[in-house]
Amino acid sequence: MNEVVVPSFEYQGRRDNKNHLVAQVRPESEDAALSDELPGDMVMHNVSQPSTCSNSDSTRRSSSGLPDSSTSSFSIVDLRTHEYVTQPSKYCDQNSQLEFASILIHSEINGQIREGLRILKRLADKYNSSAAQYLLGDALSCGIGPQPEDLGASLCMFLMAAKGHHIEAVYRVAVCYEYGLGTRRDYAKAVQFLRHAAIGGHPGAALRLGRAILKNELGLTSHDSSKEREGVKWYHRSCDNASFQYPAGPYELALLHETHKYSHILFSDATTTISLLTISAELDYPPAHHRLGECYEHGIYCPADPAKSIHHYTIAASDFSYSHASSMCVVYGRSFRHFGTKRKRSLCMG
Repeated sequence: MNEVVVPSFEYQGRRDNKNHLVAQVRPESEDAALSDELPGDMVMHNVSQPSTCSNSDSTRRSSSGLPDSSTSSFSIVDLRTHEYVTQPSKYCDQNSQLEFASILIHSEINGQIREGLRILKRLADKYNSSAAQYLLGDALSCGIGPQPEDLGASLCMFLMAAKGHHIEAVYRVAVCYEYGLGTRRDYAKAVQFLRHAAIGGHPGAALRLGRAILKNELGLTSHDSSKEREGVKWYHRSCDNASFQYPAGPYELALLHETHKYSHILFSDATTTISLLTISAELDYPPAHHRLGECYEHGIYCPADPAKSIHHYTIAASDFSYSHASSMCVVYGRSFRHFGTKRKRSLCMG
């Protein structure tokens, strides 16, 4: 496969309230032509439910063409599908169709998933939409609905999206080359795409690149201080751009502060370490909650606080990790033993 050189990047994605990727692209002059290809028929999925509205509301809905909620309930997918069929003028631009397709492919109905994939394929083929190419590659990588898993085709879609400066696609190409997904392993290409994604501000790529440099992975080494500084720099980049999707950057940087191995580069102090762990914990990263639980339990970097310790252990244990749950059991066991000792003393004194 020919080597792909990707220039600077601009992030083109956001996530909705269900943490589903909703792609965005810059508008094109050809967007109006999309309205000519809208399907004239789509299947809507309704589930029977007891009546929850008045007769007047039912009449108003039937006159507007919407499904009658007195006999059925419908999800946001059904509402958007109905709007897509009855008001096609609202979906004549790429952004609207990409958003609608991303909703469809995350539904549980095969017909809706197929329609979402069809829309994405048309946008990817005819308009060379990098966001649609990425979503198609993501669907092919995990086999959404009736679509079978095809890692080779997924990598091709990610490569096409990477040429269009889609930063998440660039990172996914790096992952494919690192683990041999749909192609043979190629650490040199993996590092190339990791650097491109990290320069574009991708927190996952920056963290992986920094870890590879400091731990001598992917053919990279940190034999001198300049390489170590570069590795730490990527840790900082990952921390600066951390998100709910990639929350590990601040936690990993906090671990670097704790090791004191790079004290000639990092100025380590208790306040910085706790702050980094807190940032990662606020992004719902269970290992950060577990480490904060240990800090508050044993008074590491901060005064001991059993209440905060139990709070963070509880959140970490909700991830169903054995180590997090066992720490929770230890804390509660100590609390119960302490309570039992106090109870015996009070009975003896009484």
